[in-house]
Amino acid sequence: MKPFSGRLPRWLISRLFPAQLRLLVVFISSALVACGLLPGAGRDTVSFDPVDGARILTEDFALYGYPVWSSDGGSIAALRIPSFGNAPGPISVGDVVLINLESGDQRVLDLGPDLKSGLAGPPLFWMPSGNELAFYYFDPASAQQMPSLIVTDVPSNEYRVVEVCRCTPVALDAEGSQLLVVSERSEVAFSLSWFDLETKEMRTEMTVPREKPGDHDYIDLALSPDGASLLLGHLDGGVYRYEMGSGKSPELFLSPAASPAWSADGSKVAFAQLPKAGFADYYFGQLVIANADGSFPTPLFPERQQWGMLAPAWSPDGTQIAFLYQHGAANANSLLVTNVPENLRPLSLGQSPSGP
Repeated sequence: MKPFSGRLPRWLISRLFPAQLRLLVVFISSALVACGLLPGAGRDTVSFDPVDGARILTEDFALYGYPVWSSDGGSIAALRIPSFGNAPGPISVGDVVLINLESGDQRVLDLGPDLKSGLAGPPLFWMPSGNELAFYYFDPASAQQMPSLIVTDVPSNEYRVVEVCRCTPVALDAEGSQLLVVSERSEVAFSLSWFDLETKEMRTEMTVPREKPGDHDYIDLALSPDGASLLLGHLDGGVYRYEMGSGKSPELFLSPAASPAWSADGSKVAFAQLPKAGFADYYFGQLVIANADGSFPTPLFPERQQWGMLAPAWSPDGTQIAFLYQHGAANANSLLVTNVPENLRPLSLGQSPSGP
């Protein structure tokens, strides 16, 4: 018999416990590992059954988040935080890592003594130049008054600091001159605004009232490549759609679903289809690809995989998708990449819209 590895299989959790208790069970098992009452699942590496046809990019005992491809498709940047008893959940800060897809080499973006390690915030943006990678940065223990966008020239490791607002970044516009941000997330309202990186002016895009707890609790936001539509993953287990410039309240688009992502041409959407609506099932979804209007959702893998998947990220040419695999190790996940079946690839590759 194999010794207990310090992890509770999520398929077992899903069968033994109702949905509202599943995350609590994962939290408790994680806390026991952190306190030394249960052995960890290997502090240096993790092991798990392979995913059909997918390539494993990371096997270290760490949490990854917000993967994004370089414009040439040669590398993937992501946030990484070592796991030492951290509760499972979206990463708030970490280190920026770059993974070379040809060699598999991984390096941490080292910006010298002026910026502290482990404080890079999500999401990550490749600037229009293709060589510059940007991330949110704020050090509350320093004299820094306002958060910054750190824009790094990856080949040279040189960077520039752009002061931004106390807000949550969402996406850059196509020119890289404006930042879409969550400008208010209070008990009374949820607001999106455009922040001009040069003038520092803020322009409100949309404000919706929060009439009761749980209204407009969005956590995964994805702006379409043409800037016309925004998809918003909600804690209630649905993905909502907002038409930019309309000012109207987002409308339900996909459910139960989470973690939406647009293909580079905007013709396809990848997302995690959840077993049931609600945040308790957030980490148990399977990746699905649909047309841009949500029609004909089709599983990325022909058979259901053992563990949940999140944060799909399309390659620039639409032939591959990187994603986070929640493989059951307490407080760790892995970054994988897989080929997209030809019938599910973007229309820019000559495919017809999916359908019967």
